[in-house]
Amino acid sequence: MSNKKILIYLLFIIPFLCCATYTPVEKIYEDNKIVKIVIRDKKGVTGWYIINYDTNNRITSLNKYTPYKNTPITKIQLQYKGKLLTSYTIASTSPGSDTVLYQSTHIFNYSSTNDLRRVDILFNKPASIKQAGTTFIRIQYSYTDKLVTGLYITGDASSFKISCTISYRKNTIDAITIDEKRYNTATKKFEQGLKGTLYIDKTPEYFIDEATGNKIKNKDKLTSLYTGTYIHDALNKLKLTNGNEQIIDYFLLSDSSL
Repeated sequence: MSNKKILIYLLFIIPFLCCATYTPVEKIYEDNKIVKIVIRDKKGVTGWYIINYDTNNRITSLNKYTPYKNTPITKIQLQYKGKLLTSYTIASTSPGSDTVLYQSTHIFNYSSTNDLRRVDILFNKPASIKQAGTTFIRIQYSYTDKLVTGLYITGDASSFKISCTISYRKNTIDAITIDEKRYNTATKKFEQGLKGTLYIDKTPEYFIDEATGNKIKNKDKLTSLYTGTYIHDALNKLKLTNGNEQIIDYFLLSDSSL
């Protein structure tokens, strides 16, 4: 490898609302690009990513391997048309299996000012659909002065629809109002689900339920609330449009198909 250099550091992967865990990550560079990432825990190497680029130095694929299998357990492909156009993920059930468990396609749409306007996520396997609770998810973003101030997240016709308004303090999110409707298969109607305001100080601190006035501070409940509504991932997906380092951070942080 030419101009190869290795940098080892601690990446703080924070499962939202849980205590921080510290995962040693070794990033291997070639020609000033990250070409491999090795992930370890206390017992040793748990896996690694191989990263490929096009002639414009944009990431075209991230393949995840484990010590127990010679072929990747997760394959992520990225395509561009100026900006990131699509990403495609396929994952097997386990290191010892070739059965595809998770398969999804992301399609990115932009405004005339190149802001991310919409992400459509299509799930292509029964296990993927079961995990997501819907056959597809559409995330729509609205902006005020380049800041995302609104989210509208919808699933298929028999799942959910969620609208959010985001407020800021010094350009940092400090509150998100959430209005969720869930489809009731018995009544065949959308009915009121979660409704209230989530208050954030770097990570979610508490949620005020509008119907009951209750203040929820339990970390497990906040985790379920923030991730189960797809708000966390909708905001995190903005990283995918901001270049190679942000793309890598997104997949390392989530280490998932969404």
